[in-house]
Amino acid sequence: GRVHTSYIAYTLRFISFYKLYFYPYRILKHKDMPMKLSKKSLDVGFFCTELEADRDFWGNKLQLEFQGTLELGEGIVAHPTIQYRYKVQDSIIKVNDYQSDLPNGRDDPSGYSSLLIPGNVRAPSSFEVISGETITLVPKGHLGLTGLGITVTSENADRLVDFYTEVMQFQSLGYRKVAAGETLIFIEDGKSGTETSTFVGTGFRYLTLHVTNADSALEEIAGRGGKIAMPPVDYGSIARLGFVTDPDGNWIEVAHVNK
Repeated sequence: GRVHTSYIAYTLRFISFYKLYFYPYRILKHKDMPMKLSKKSLDVGFFCTELEADRDFWGNKLQLEFQGTLELGEGIVAHPTIQYRYKVQDSIIKVNDYQSDLPNGRDDPSGYSSLLIPGNVRAPSSFEVISGETITLVPKGHLGLTGLGITVTSENADRLVDFYTEVMQFQSLGYRKVAAGETLIFIEDGKSGTETSTFVGTGFRYLTLHVTNADSALEEIAGRGGKIAMPPVDYGSIARLGFVTDPDGNWIEVAHVNK
């Protein structure tokens, strides 16, 4: 009887010790160790179908600050591409003009369905771009936004939440809402993104996160179960970048800028 009682008491003390010291670490491990970003906001990649109309929309209609252009070439895209860059706080909207027919159109969309842009407006105001996605200007602080907000739709939204929080190590902010630095991602029920062989296609096609070392970050993402869709390559002497895809096939660029 005494031996049995002592064993039970010992077991209960061990369980209490485990819960006190180890269990909280397991629960908080991903929340307290978010993805280390070298830039506090994500960028968004968009492919236009009517360059002048799209540039007029981003630059004149939305009055976003134009930051200049970059040229994307062999090793990153199959055909020369001019990228027009528009600033939203610390994020960049990358408006890409692909110099050939886009391989993926509106029938093969990504899950990136809308953007929320905080600014000096009193109430939300929505617009639809030519490719069908929704852009909404919102007051600063709306839904907790201080930077860009991105909506991703999925037929398996909880699976995407797990991917963003566990594999990408973005911070959970509650029900289907995660933060990557100052960028908020809202995961909603809807049509899933399409699995494609390239990130090139009509409309919003990829997110970009900036890290200190793209190779290491991609290796770590793969180690947590992520799928490497494009191994890291050099963008001239400027940067190094690669891509992963989420379980729905949405593309995410992981990049670092060379010092």
